[in-house]
Amino acid sequence: MVFEPRLRSLWCVIFAMAWAFVFSGFTTTLPNVEDKYGKELEWIWNLSYMRWGLEAFYINQMDFYDFLANISTAFSIRNYNPDNFSKNCGIIFALGLFWLFITFLCIKGCNRTKQK
Repeated sequence: MVFEPRLRSLWCVIFAMAWAFVFSGFTTTLPNVEDKYGKELEWIWNLSYMRWGLEAFYINQMDFYDFLANISTAFSIRNYNPDNFSKNCGIIFALGLFWLFITFLCIKGCNRTKQK
């Protein structure tokens, strides 16, 4: 076993929070990912649900300020598209299904000798 059975849930939460923090596109902005890590690793940021969730949240919140000021600069700094709210929500749903499937495969693949 990699982790003690009573600590597995804790480690899963720690992994999910670390993944969300590092690959959300907020600590390392999305325009800087390619410069900092190269084009080969950019796909990792696209597998993070928080990257899409933060973009959807940002679009939703900044939409309120559209009548006050020109918010296009705010979107360009983060490389967000204000028309992508529905797309972001769909990608979050699809990533949820993807990670659910990966989890299912991992559960089915572990301890095959104990399964009936």
